[in-house]
Amino acid sequence: MSITRRKIPRWVIAFALVWNLVGLAILVPMLISGNSLWVTLSFVVPAVVMVVIFVRSRRRVASEVASTDSIVNELTPGPNVSGDPDAAWSGGGSFPGWMGTMEASPPLAVLELFGDVVRLRVRPGFLGSVFGMLPLVASPSGVAEVFPVVRMFRRGVGFRTLDGSWYHFWTAQADTILIVLSDRQFPVTWQEQKYNWRN
Repeated sequence: MSITRRKIPRWVIAFALVWNLVGLAILVPMLISGNSLWVTLSFVVPAVVMVVIFVRSRRRVASEVASTDSIVNELTPGPNVSGDPDAAWSGGGSFPGWMGTMEASPPLAVLELFGDVVRLRVRPGFLGSVFGMLPLVASPSGVAEVFPVVRMFRRGVGFRTLDGSWYHFWTAQADTILIVLSDRQFPVTWQEQKYNWRN
């Protein structure tokens, strides 16, 4: 399944601006007066603003993601995954998203294998929707390359799709996963590559 990269949503920009303006508006009086009330408000008000924006934007973003997935699936139907996976691994992940490469810390990323279909996603699912982290769902014919990848103190499995998207799954079981994927006819290349956050 091909994926279309998107611009940063307006709600993300609005959230950043509101967060900074509210924090600045509270921080200045707090520094001037030294009043404990201002100290408390400096934590409470930005937190409330964040929750309100998050709740209002969650449905909108989820709807946009569903709409995009629907359009993409109509153009280039992707492999179907259902039921329990044959194998699954937990770890960290690097995903393409609206703001470039997005990181998921362990154990928020999960790599699943359904027959000859691999899926790399973020859990819980709403985190991926909110932060625009696009999942990978692909059969061997939809992947250009699978390879071992390294970064500081980490090893993992890298995926390059036919449309030029890059995914990375960070795990201590990289070699085992590569062997399993190779057995399922994925195009595994065994030459280790260095992680590049620009991909």
